[in-house]
Amino acid sequence: MSYKDADTGLTARANLSLTGADASVLLASGARPPVTGSLDLSAEVEGTGLSPVGLIGSLQGKGKIAIAGAQFAGLDPRAFDTVTRAVDQGLTIDTAGIAKVVQRALESGQLSVKRADGAFLIGAGQVRLSNLTVDSKDAELSLTGNIDLTEGSLDARMVLSGANEAAGGRPDIFMGLTGPLAAPNRNIDVSALTGWLTLRAVEHQAKRLREAEAQRQREIEAEKRRREIEAQRRRKIEAERQRRALEAERRQQEIEAAQQRQVLEALQRRQALEAARSQPVPPPAAPKNKAAPGPLSVTPPVLSRPQAPVLPAPVDIKPLPAPAGAGQPPGS
Repeated sequence: MSYKDADTGLTARANLSLTGADASVLLASGARPPVTGSLDLSAEVEGTGLSPVGLIGSLQGKGKIAIAGAQFAGLDPRAFDTVTRAVDQGLTIDTAGIAKVVQRALESGQLSVKRADGAFLIGAGQVRLSNLTVDSKDAELSLTGNIDLTEGSLDARMVLSGANEAAGGRPDIFMGLTGPLAAPNRNIDVSALTGWLTLRAVEHQAKRLREAEAQRQREIEAEKRRREIEAQRRRKIEAERQRRALEAERRQQEIEAAQQRQVLEALQRRQALEAARSQPVPPPAAPKNKAAPGPLSVTPPVLSRPQAPVLPAPVDIKPLPAPAGAGQPPGS
């Protein structure tokens, strides 16, 4: 930092650098600090003035600000889920009612930020913050605003955007910070959120109607298929009945035709028999040019005499010779 005294007043030039500062100490406000985390700040400023107020009012310059591992109080991202659930449970979508729910939900927690970076310009005693980017997995936060260095007042605008998309966009909560830099007043504008909730309700209603219509169409198609199946079953039953009736009729016709053939054949046999009986038997016709028959000669049959059976050859039987001494008296 350097100073130079001139006829136009005191000229001051400064290069400011702040690394790893505790944001809760620098920005302390009440029992709960609005921001916590590690703060980095760098700036180049220059101004000339005949008084402190004139010097501050003439400051020109630029700078950068970054904060890591930060917690932004009063920006609970669960506020979107809270108000959405309240609407789904029957909360009327009107600005006053939505604002009360959102106010209580925002104050109940804080937004965790991995890192936030922004740049600012200094001119005519005003610090204009722009292009602040916030890296958070729960919601998106954008911040623009002015700090009046001469009065120590803040006039800023914040937009907190939810992570869930519906009705073609994301829900937004607009907030204004005005008043003393140490303790600004916060005003919440829920008109955009109310519009989003209204579009979401319309979209959900349309979705329910589409689902109901789709369900009705499915029921109609199911009933149509059921009727077609029933009609097919009835046609099959009717076709089977007709087939059996035709088969029975064909068999009856075959039986009647067979009976008629039997009756006709019996009638034909009877007529033939009666015709044969009614015709006279003609006498035998005399032979022409034939000699008169002579007396019949009857030749007696020759009877063959039975032959005697062949006898075996005669056997010559001779008496046995007498033994020696036979025929002599004993003692001779």
